[in-house]
Amino acid sequence: MSDPTPCPICHADMPDDAEFVQTYPGLVCGDCQAKAVDAEGRDPEHNSLGDFGANPVFIDSRQCWRRYKFGGYVTMLDPDDCESEQEFYDRHLPHFAAHHAGVERLMEAYNRSVLERRD
Repeated sequence: MSDPTPCPICHADMPDDAEFVQTYPGLVCGDCQAKAVDAEGRDPEHNSLGDFGANPVFIDSRQCWRRYKFGGYVTMLDPDDCESEQEFYDRHLPHFAAHHAGVERLMEAYNRSVLERRD
């Protein structure tokens, strides 16, 4: 059994699921996730039906990104203060980067179609 991976913010031991923790670099613990705020210092918005929400979020003034999926999310510390979620994925989650870019394009197309129907 490997040593537990600590939370990169508070250094508490993470759950003993090494594969899950290693899938998301900089994964923060639940206690730290609960302290996250958006850029205006408010509780971050989260739409569980659409699998999207506020990004970036900040925990103790440290920039983090959230991956929204299946009605929930995981929060990852961004040690590089990336300018965008896509840049974070490109640097730290290359296996998600192409998928994320495709999802973003689909969401933009959907939003345009909804706006066009309103006109």
